[in-house]
Order: sequence, then C-alpha cells, then structure tokens
Amino acid sequence: MKLQDILQQYHQDSAHASDIARNLNYALLGIIWILAKENVDNLANYMWPLVLIVLSLSSDFLQYFVRGILGKRHYDKQEKKATNEDNEIDEDYNAEPYPLYVQKTSNTFYYIKLCLTAISVILIIIAMTKGLTFCRP
Repeated sequence: MKLQDILQQYHQDSAHASDIARNLNYALLGIIWILAKENVDNLANYMWPLVLIVLSLSSDFLQYFVRGILGKRHYDKQEKKATNEDNEIDEDYNAEPYPLYVQKTSNTFYYIKLCLTAISVILIIIAMTKGLTFCRP
C-alpha cells in the first residue's frame, strides 16, 4: 500500500469520525432535552455534559474555521510568489504544501472534539444508570 493511499484512508476515516461525533453531540442534546423536559430540575444533573457538548461543537467549528483562515493565508502567500511584475499568475508555479502548523492546529481541534464527545457520552451514561448528579452539592 502506498503512503498516499494510507493518508487518503486516514482522511476518509477522520472525516467520518468527525461527522459521527457531530451527530452524536446533537443526539446527546436531544437525550438531555427529553430527560429534562418533564422536570427542569433534571437539567442540572446534566450540566457538565452540556458544557462539554457545547465545547465539542465549538471545537468542531473551530477545526474548519481556523484551518480555512490558515489555508487562505497560505494560499495568499503562494499566490504572491507566483505573481510576476505584470500581475499575472504563473499557473505552472509549484506551490509549497501546507505548513505543518496548519495540520497540527486542525488536528488539535479534531482530537479535542472527539475526546469531549466521548467524555460527554460517558457522563450521560453514568448519570442515567446510577442517577448521579454532576453539579449539585
């Protein structure tokens, strides 16, 4: 198997995991809403999972938002290098690949998102099975 094939498979798998985490976060919000619907006091039992879900969804957004900003910045630098004195872009210019910090930043938000989602699931399962509360004294 070629390295490029392994990288392509990684991108497919991580995109799929990202989609699942996002959908799972929405499902968790729905579960909490259903559990708290009859008694609003139940919402306090799920405060930490709610906070973690919001942080996970924020990381999901930031993963793509920050990567987009850094990617555009990289593109602008490469476009400037490929532009000649007549303001024409050399279409054959061999642009540099993304800097490593772009991928590392994106991966950081990706792993934060997955970890927060997993912790939220665990906390909700514990709360549902054991009747534990996470915010009340």
